[in-house]
Amino acid sequence: EYVLISNHNCLHPHKLVNLHGYPSWWWNPHLGGKGNSSLFSKSSPERRGPYCYLLAQVVSVHFEEDAQYYTVMREDDRERQRADAEWMEPIKEPEGLEAAKTAARRRDDAADARRKEAKRPFR
Repeated sequence: EYVLISNHNCLHPHKLVNLHGYPSWWWNPHLGGKGNSSLFSKSSPERRGPYCYLLAQVVSVHFEEDAQYYTVMREDDRERQRADAEWMEPIKEPEGLEAAKTAARRRDDAADARRKEAKRPFR
């Protein structure tokens, strides 16, 4: 089951989505967006922020004496982390799920360029 988590400490804003699963750049084809802006007006909830969620998949459910919590696997870096129910939201629409998957897997070209530069030998 896929969920949106808000306790992620993600440092890549282009991977963050709103409550419906859409990243802020989804509606802008110049930024690689694939969303059909004619389907949603600029004031529709699907286009509004805040963009503070990250897509994750529930791996397991744990029960403590007085609480229930989850282990989730983040879609951006495949790391597992704890997630409490108050930090999770269901993702309801298949289109939003696909948009959130695209955002989570989107490469950070600037970070990739820095990594390549750091690996180059000195001349």
